[in-house]
Amino acid sequence: MRLSLCIVAIYILLGIVMGFMDNEENKARELYLDAKKKCIEQKWSEAIALFKEFLEKYPDSRYRDDAKFWVGYAMEKSPGMQSEAFLTYADLVTNHPGSAWVDDAQIHQIILAERFVGQGLDQYKAFLLEKLQSDLVDVCNRAAISLGRLGDKRALSVLKELESDQDLGGIASALIPILEREQGKDKVDTLEQDLRVVYDIESKPLKEVPDKGRFLWFSSKRYDQYRSMLKKDDDWSKQELYDFALWHIVDTDEFEEYRAFTNEYDKREWIRKYWKQRDPTPTTEENELIEEFETRVLYARAHFSDYWNYRHFNYLPDQYLRQDVSHAPWDARGELYIKFGAPDVRSIHGWQTEEWIYYSYSVDFLVKQYMTNIYGNAIGAGEMTLRLHEYANIPRGSLINDFAGKDDVHIWNLYNSYLQANFIYNNELRFEYNYKADPIEDFELAIDVQEGKPEAQLILRYRVPADEFKLKKSGGRYRLKYNESCIVLNEDLREIKRYDVTKELDNIVDDDDAIEERIEMKLPPGDYTFHIRIDDLNSDKLGIYTQKFTLKK
Repeated sequence: MRLSLCIVAIYILLGIVMGFMDNEENKARELYLDAKKKCIEQKWSEAIALFKEFLEKYPDSRYRDDAKFWVGYAMEKSPGMQSEAFLTYADLVTNHPGSAWVDDAQIHQIILAERFVGQGLDQYKAFLLEKLQSDLVDVCNRAAISLGRLGDKRALSVLKELESDQDLGGIASALIPILEREQGKDKVDTLEQDLRVVYDIESKPLKEVPDKGRFLWFSSKRYDQYRSMLKKDDDWSKQELYDFALWHIVDTDEFEEYRAFTNEYDKREWIRKYWKQRDPTPTTEENELIEEFETRVLYARAHFSDYWNYRHFNYLPDQYLRQDVSHAPWDARGELYIKFGAPDVRSIHGWQTEEWIYYSYSVDFLVKQYMTNIYGNAIGAGEMTLRLHEYANIPRGSLINDFAGKDDVHIWNLYNSYLQANFIYNNELRFEYNYKADPIEDFELAIDVQEGKPEAQLILRYRVPADEFKLKKSGGRYRLKYNESCIVLNEDLREIKRYDVTKELDNIVDDDDAIEERIEMKLPPGDYTFHIRIDDLNSDKLGIYTQKFTLKK
């Protein structure tokens, strides 16, 4: 009997312990996911704090190696914390050798070590040489690329094996002839000569740069507009950033018209009219579209403006974000962000390449870091786009590298024809404003004019079926309540008339009836735009309607 009770007690105790352990692991998982979310949102300091809290509270959690990688990644992205990031990756590699994150951690260490050597910290080259001997193929290859860019000939044998590699072959091919210079010449002098002859993009005209047959993907006017806005320093004013962002979303001729203004007043007026025409809520003071635009511009500047100062690479003019060289305020990722907003999914997709997925548009992009898309080689179609547009049976090949033969060019055209026409080379700002309401769809608006001097009598009539509103039945009749906001803009898109009223009707006999209203006003001759907004105050339905008209003299 006693033995049975003891066994029961042990099982009960084990159940309590297991339940406690499960609860602790759930808490650990929630904290880890909160920290990971901050990484996705690129709130690096908050992510670091949460990951450190996680590692302190739950050192034995099954997510500990994941957390160490991501806290290292967040540190890598935070100014002044790259050395700490390097050590954090090293801790992961040393103490969690079986983790799936070991390869990634070492590759990120290689990226950091190359940067450190470029800053004069030569002691990190020993780390790169060590990784050049790694049994992990990706780690060895990345180390070879980094050493090659730093001018170390010990990377040559690995680079030659990499020439046919899909992701790194183009870089390896560019580095090999530099490192193979004839013996007897001083290495530093040789590399400096290479920079002057091949890579000094400021001292040679575009056509003389050995760009392997690349060509402009934009009209010469658009390219000239782009070049005129580039800066060698990094002192960008907000207005300069907004102007550069306009280049992404405004038609080439329209942008030229804007640039032609010689005084600030005319420019401000052009900008005001441009955004006023696109205001999603024209009867209110706020313009949500311009607010979204400005937010995207500042985000792009803050997150996609890192320099890439590797010297031993075939830079094309005006494309890479390099220190002391004419460059844009952001790379191709910034362009996508300004035009389409934040992607639904953003992930690493090979060497200095990211995949951006927009489910709402049914497309994804492979986008290069540190370079703009002025030559059409920084943004290409991703796997999801290929599948959706029936190109999955085409051999993969290189999407955004050089193309040597007709077959490669043909594949490029097939891969990217849809994106080129609809996303990459168009000028637009896509933004769907959330009205948090269902639309009133059945709305009729008519405008009658009784012309006279010096002003015309304007009569606006609108008709809405009663069943578009939420009706309240009382005493055999229906009641409804709505707000009516009207605004009239002149040809300069300035407000000249406003009409706001709340109406409550209780004489609706049948829900098949319709509400008919008449608005009268006097206006001088001219071109006008009329906006009206109807808000049902008993539900979340609304309607916004626009009509342009002209009053003749």
